[in-house]
Amino acid sequence: MELVAYFFEREDAENVADALNGNLRRGHFQGEDDDEDHPWMVLLPAATDAVVLDELLTQYDGWLDSPTAEEPAVEPAPLPSAPQRLKQFGDPDRR
Repeated sequence: MELVAYFFEREDAENVADALNGNLRRGHFQGEDDDEDHPWMVLLPAATDAVVLDELLTQYDGWLDSPTAEEPAVEPAPLPSAPQRLKQFGDPDRR
């Protein structure tokens, strides 16, 4: 799986792509119509050194997109095994 780093300036993205052997592309966010507003993406191999990447992201004011495929699955809450009664009818002492 690749890592995706985003930058607003093309020059910053080019510097990071050159330093980490990444591929430069133009990113698109949903709802953006203007091509000038799209950030620059750098596609990086998963084996990229995290310390160096973090330093470059800080230096060039970029951010790393967290991949959704690697997010742990959340287990659903357990379902009741039988119906639950909220009100008890009949004996007023059992309320």
